[in-house]
Amino acid sequence: MSVVDVIRRRLESVTLTRRSGQTITDGIVSDTNQDVSVIQAHVQQANKKTLENLPEGQRTTDSRVFWTETVLQVGDLLTVGGVTYKVQNDEDWITYGEFIIAVGTKVDDTPL
Repeated sequence: MSVVDVIRRRLESVTLTRRSGQTITDGIVSDTNQDVSVIQAHVQQANKKTLENLPEGQRTTDSRVFWTETVLQVGDLLTVGGVTYKVQNDEDWITYGEFIIAVGTKVDDTPL
């Protein structure tokens, strides 16, 4: 069984929230639209090596790695198990089994 097969067998539903517009009023940025959909992803705890690839201010143990076939963008919000993570970076691993690998850090207002 290949790594791709193993990952596909462990997919779970993840809510993707993508901000699709912003306005600035009196210097305050507000989201005007949010697109919400459910995607399939394999979710893992981020390891030390993965965290080292994040900027210093974003290196937190409350990070997850999302393996998905859905194209993600930096800033997307991914909710799994009631906890929301913000995508900090993504890597296109299409040549390695058709997956996008994204690292998300926990958004402060969700329970762990």
